[in-house]
Amino acid sequence: MEQGTGNGEVCRLRAALLKEGNPILMAVALGVLAAALFSSTFFLNRFISTVGGRWQWTAALRFFYMVPVLASWITVRRGLPFLVRTGRLFATRPLFFLISGGIGYGVFYTGICFSARYSPGWVVASAWQITMLATPMVLWAFGHPVTRRGFGYLLLIASGVCLIQVTRLSAGAPPGEILLNSLPVVVAAFAYPIGNQMIWQFRRTNADAGTGEVLADPAACVLLLTLGALPVFGAVLLLGRAGLPGNSQLVSTALVALLSGCIATPLFLYARNLNQHPIGLMAVDATQAAEVPLALLGEMVFIGAAMPHIPEFSGIGIISIGLVLFARAGHPPGATE
Repeated sequence: MEQGTGNGEVCRLRAALLKEGNPILMAVALGVLAAALFSSTFFLNRFISTVGGRWQWTAALRFFYMVPVLASWITVRRGLPFLVRTGRLFATRPLFFLISGGIGYGVFYTGICFSARYSPGWVVASAWQITMLATPMVLWAFGHPVTRRGFGYLLLIASGVCLIQVTRLSAGAPPGEILLNSLPVVVAAFAYPIGNQMIWQFRRTNADAGTGEVLADPAACVLLLTLGALPVFGAVLLLGRAGLPGNSQLVSTALVALLSGCIATPLFLYARNLNQHPIGLMAVDATQAAEVPLALLGEMVFIGAAMPHIPEFSGIGIISIGLVLFARAGHPPGATE
């Protein structure tokens, strides 16, 4: 009976995918495009590092750029009064947004950019997948029940990350360099979901009409967290005595802000919203598996990065398979949302 049910599900999936104009195929295509845009963060950050750009400016400029872009977008879409209300909310709860934004965006992106100084971008992208393991741990720490479904696949992802780092170590990379690459990304992998979870819970406990409407707008939430992160980046620049950025760094970080911050995120969310069936959601979430190989491809094409060793390719494959299986476990056939 179970076998018949499984075969029926496979047949329905095949029929859905072959159906002309099916939104699942469009959603998957958009998901892969979003993954490619997300991957640009890693190889562009590495490019900036290889041409002498300071990592402090790489971290700070992205969010400096995002403030006017987000403010303009909110004004065009929701009107100037809504932007003023967003700013007023920040002014009434500055400590909360300075903490949540400082952790969720400031600590997160500082760690990502610092790591790009010590290792290829695709290695940073692979280590970043640890956030898939960090997120349920953060949810548990905030008092939320966490299902064990798919936890083994998260450990599979972590094993792929470890295989890449061990291979680099055995190939002669200094242990200190491995540590300087890995530790900041692990910290970033926890900081990002902590910041997001903080503002999610703030929204649930502040549901009055004015505050709730602002926090229900994704762009407004991103702007609030971005404003909260600016002091962290200011401190990074001052403590690092970074000097002034060059023209190539100004352009490259603007590309990162545009491609990853302003296009990839809404594109991925749009792809998820195209089809709310569990199979469609599973397919879109699984496109995250393309992020690491696309980061590698971008780094090889645009920077001339060396081909990884076979064990490193194996690590990439393990991470990608783990992400696909985890997405499938998160949306099992027959589930409802």
